[in-house]
Amino acid sequence: KYTFGILRQIMTMCLFMYAVPYIKERKLGKFLTIVCINFFIHRGSLIYAVLYFISRIKINRKIFAGYYLMAVLCLVASPFLIDGVIAPLMAMLDYAHYVPESWAMNNQVILVFTLPILLFFTINFDDFFENKINNITCWGFLLTLPIQVFSTLHGVFGRLAFYYYIFIIMLLPADLTKYKNKKVENCIM
Repeated sequence: KYTFGILRQIMTMCLFMYAVPYIKERKLGKFLTIVCINFFIHRGSLIYAVLYFISRIKINRKIFAGYYLMAVLCLVASPFLIDGVIAPLMAMLDYAHYVPESWAMNNQVILVFTLPILLFFTINFDDFFENKINNITCWGFLLTLPIQVFSTLHGVFGRLAFYYYIFIIMLLPADLTKYKNKKVENCIM
């Protein structure tokens, strides 16, 4: 069952890549058609719909830093939210078995929250986001942050964050090829 669940997620990730040009071209109907097809394969893929709307906002230094700060505040508050609000609410709804004993930081959360710091110092904000695909992929990755915060709560959140991981795979090479440090450029080429 686990393998089939992951296979469905990978299928929807691959299918969603066909929707990225429709985000760029602002073709909502075609975009939603792919999201709907994905929904029938794996319901969690509905989370992709957010990317269409948020990617309209062009990222600049202030937006990037502000969004990251909001995600960090969410991370800092998450133990209190999970242990103090979500866990009692889930218990009241008879879903206590979905909530761990208490929130715990893990290496995945640390990695996902470290990558934006590295990006912040390597991206040339003056021109990098003029490319709409770079803007879309960066938003795709940034959307992972608040979801990743709750990944220790239940595997569902980890799987939802997984949908947006593909965007860091696209974003890092785009950033590195534009990076002005010649030593890094020579390593890539």
